[in-house]
Amino acid sequence: MRQRAGSALFIMRRGALERLRRFRRAIGRTQGPMSGQGRIAVLFVVALGAVAWAARQAEPPKPRVAWEYTWTQCTAGSLCNEAVQLGSRGWEMFAVTRHEEMQVNFRRVVVTCYFKRPKS
Repeated sequence: MRQRAGSALFIMRRGALERLRRFRRAIGRTQGPMSGQGRIAVLFVVALGAVAWAARQAEPPKPRVAWEYTWTQCTAGSLCNEAVQLGSRGWEMFAVTRHEEMQVNFRRVVVTCYFKRPKS
C-alpha cells in the first residue's frame, strides 16, 4: 500500500524521524562516560590488559614441585626426638593433629606431626 506525501501517517513518521535525529545529535554533544576522554580511558585499560596478558604468556611456566610425606607420633607435652631429627634433615612440619587414647584407667594424649619435603 503506497502512502501519499500528504497523508497523516507519513507526516507522523516524518516527525518521529526528525525527533530521533535530534535526539541522536543531542546524545553526541553530551559529556558522558563515553565522551572523548571516556573513550581514551577505555582504550587505555584495554591496551594495558593486552600488555599484561602478553607478559604473562611470555613467562615460562613454573615446574610443579613433587613432595614426599611422612609422619610421626609423640605424646602431648613433649616434642619427640624424631620430629626434631626430621626437621634437621630438611623435613617441614605442615600439620599437627591431637587425639586421645583411653588406656586402662587414664587418657593418653597423642600428637601426630605430619612432614613434607621436595622430592629430590
